[in-house]
Amino acid sequence: MQYRIGNHGSTFHVDAIERELLREDASALVDADARHATLRVATQLDEAGLRAALERAGHPVAGLAIVRLDEGCCGGCGG
Repeated sequence: MQYRIGNHGSTFHVDAIERELLREDASALVDADARHATLRVATQLDEAGLRAALERAGHPVAGLAIVRLDEGCCGGCGG
């Protein structure tokens, strides 16, 4: 699943988020977009798992805007 996460202009602790996501999903990817103050996250975790990882990384999820993105599946994995 892919997500875009907004933090209302605050700074993300990208290393901490990535560390927490990788504990649960070794294939997770995190990409920061500083210009738009957002993160792009690709993970096998559902939204509840993502929210839990963000909390453990020190980001209270109440202040975050989490949007699940259309994955635009290419069909390459056969899923």
